[in-house]
Amino acid sequence: MNKYLANDSHFIRACGGGTVGYCVAVAIDREEGLVGVRDTKDNHKHTLVFNNEEWQRFIAAVKAGEFDVQQ
Repeated sequence: MNKYLANDSHFIRACGGGTVGYCVAVAIDREEGLVGVRDTKDNHKHTLVFNNEEWQRFIAAVKAGEFDVQQ
């Protein structure tokens, strides 16, 4: 595990939809070009790690609405 992403203090919590408990935490290691994402309900489980290209593609897909839930 990347030492930067192993440090809890580097993670920033993001919650959406106004629902308590449905949050993710994200940390960006700019030096190594890595992004760590994890579920805030269980910080001690695995952190998903993405390289910069993977993260940029994910962000573009989110902005394009590819993950929007149809109601």
